[in-house]
Amino acid sequence: MGVGRTAKRRVVPALFVAVLVSIGALIPCAYGAGENGVSARLEVAGRLEVINGRPTMVYSDPWLRAPHAVDARAALPASYDLRDERRATGVRDQSYFGTCWAFAALGSAESNALSRGLASSDLDLSESQLAWFNANGKNNDPDASLYAGGDSWFIPSDPINIGGSRNYSVPTLARGYGMTDEATIPYGHIEGSWPPEFLAPDPSMQTRSDLRLSEALYLPEPLVLQNGRWDGASEVNRISLAAIKRAVMDNGAVDVGYYASDAFAGSVASDPFWNDEHFSTFYDGRPIEREGGIAAANHEVVIIGWDDGFPSDWFSSKPEGDGAWIVKNSWGGEWGDEGCFYLSYYDKSICEPTSFIVEDADYQPSAGGASRTLHEYDNFYQYDGVGKGDRVFYLNEPAYCANLYTARSTELVRAVGTYTYGARDRVTVKLYLNPADPGNPASGELKAVLDRTLDYGGYHTIDLGSEAFAVEEGDVVAVAVRVEFGSFPGIFALSAESSVEGGGADISYEEGQSYFMEESVGDWIPLDRVASVVGEQVTVGNALAKMLTCDVPVATGGVYDPTKTLADYALAAPGAGRWEWKDPATVPACDFNEIGYPALYTPREGAEAIECNVRMLLEKAPVDFGRPSASPLEAGQRLGDSAISGPAAAYRWTQPDLMPETGTHAYEAVAVPGDPSNYRETPGTVEVTVSAAVGKGEESDRSARLLLAATGDGAAAGGFVCSALAACSVAALAWSRRSPSRR
Repeated sequence: MGVGRTAKRRVVPALFVAVLVSIGALIPCAYGAGENGVSARLEVAGRLEVINGRPTMVYSDPWLRAPHAVDARAALPASYDLRDERRATGVRDQSYFGTCWAFAALGSAESNALSRGLASSDLDLSESQLAWFNANGKNNDPDASLYAGGDSWFIPSDPINIGGSRNYSVPTLARGYGMTDEATIPYGHIEGSWPPEFLAPDPSMQTRSDLRLSEALYLPEPLVLQNGRWDGASEVNRISLAAIKRAVMDNGAVDVGYYASDAFAGSVASDPFWNDEHFSTFYDGRPIEREGGIAAANHEVVIIGWDDGFPSDWFSSKPEGDGAWIVKNSWGGEWGDEGCFYLSYYDKSICEPTSFIVEDADYQPSAGGASRTLHEYDNFYQYDGVGKGDRVFYLNEPAYCANLYTARSTELVRAVGTYTYGARDRVTVKLYLNPADPGNPASGELKAVLDRTLDYGGYHTIDLGSEAFAVEEGDVVAVAVRVEFGSFPGIFALSAESSVEGGGADISYEEGQSYFMEESVGDWIPLDRVASVVGEQVTVGNALAKMLTCDVPVATGGVYDPTKTLADYALAAPGAGRWEWKDPATVPACDFNEIGYPALYTPREGAEAIECNVRMLLEKAPVDFGRPSASPLEAGQRLGDSAISGPAAAYRWTQPDLMPETGTHAYEAVAVPGDPSNYRETPGTVEVTVSAAVGKGEESDRSARLLLAATGDGAAAGGFVCSALAACSVAALAWSRRSPSRR
């Protein structure tokens, strides 16, 4: 929830009262084996309940969240404080509003960014954005895969005071809402309003994100309430303690819920749990009349350290042993020990410790209305906006849930985002390209298979590494996910969001988006049909299977130049990471424009390079027209009868059937390249000389003159003979031209 400084108690909204059930009544419910294409038994593993104003996922069996041994590479110190290493941001003030859950989630994320050197110590993310758009989550973009479409939470008229927990913050941040700089979306109330009215962000800020969530690790709880009893109350679970400590040291501050009594907002004189002298608190699990029994967590804070030697005597009621968490609150720096306090290891209300891990990207605050951060992944494809929603189902058969996405541009498919439920859950992911049957995700080309065992439940970004692959605009990718419980081998989660009548989740679903398949059956069915085998009024929505991509650059090379290699063309990454040509000595050619050339993409320093073809857009070079010459023509010949010669491989007349005029004139021609794949035809003009036509009389005289020249003109005695011979020659010539044998 979110206990404000002046708020003495938050009332659980009537909307959620209907879904409250006692923890002891959570017996697994089996539904409809063999119905509607689902052969296995579907059972309820967890229910999202609003307890003491705080949405909490209550599991039917605590072993679903059983802890596992923690890596003991280095001994954990007896005490530790993130503030000593400047790895915790300053104390914030949630003021009058029930937004502690947003402060805690972002406090953990901020600390993680500082711990990894991704931001400076003045990092301050906007709690206003996270709190407001969690309650106003519906996105109206025509492309539902951008921000999960119409998914949202049913929130009453006062959304900012409804309270929250990781069950709200994680899916909202994973959706791409939130983690924007405080200066861009400031926190506060409308000046002069009373009761204080929350300063709502502009709707355009819904999808702004200067930093994105990569993982949310659901750490084990030190104490678990089961059937009205505290499991391990006499001896706190040391594995859980070690897991939380390790997370603080490795990742930064840990978000956690605990019970804060009314006295925190006012006088502490009669508070049985708060020790004002040592700024410490310990809830011992005693029933509280106003809470109707054992109190549950109602406030969210962040653990920033611990002290194993904090005396048990320094609490108002003595816990079973020494030791306390160092906790940063969100009630301002004047409260407690400069805004912080000590929470006993043995506190019976501690729940849902969560480590928020941000993307591997250098944080850049918004400027000029746009985020400047080069994100680890450029694009999200998703249909789930509320995570698991109201229910978690499981079945005793291996089963896949899949989403189908249509690529928006040329991109590199690099990662999958999904949820797990407990320690050591095993995740199997399969990605298929362009399914032949739209109703069968597995009918496409299998491009990648991932099999991971994850230490903790929560939200995870699973990178494909070397199995990343490129897609073109319009390609369809099917992302199929299967999750097997680590604590119960052979039991599988239904990796899908769900909502129940009267519950908190409001999910949208469109035909053709998501599918379900049991391996023993082998047939894919629309995922929403699974709801028909569930006894209560449940809506099953989309698969919990996001797809994350990065933009593939397209190198613009200009005009083909045989003297240039790939090394002469820049290959700049549009987002984070580094692109380089695999073989920079290659001379690029135009006929490879659509195929591209192998390039290596390195997401971050030290990461394995991913090979991917990058297109080089080259224009064909104009062939050298030169100064060609054309053979002469006689009048009456066509232009095509003249041969053109020059530097080009070939030439052709533009109008080869044209009858050119006598004299010398220029006519249009085209230079034809010998390498048409890299050169284009070039137009130009070529001069051609056409001689005049010759008449019959002129032809006879000319023939006679030729004959006289051949016999000599000084023999007067033979002049008559020569003239006669000339006449005969002319006659013979004329006859020969009419002869069929010479046509």
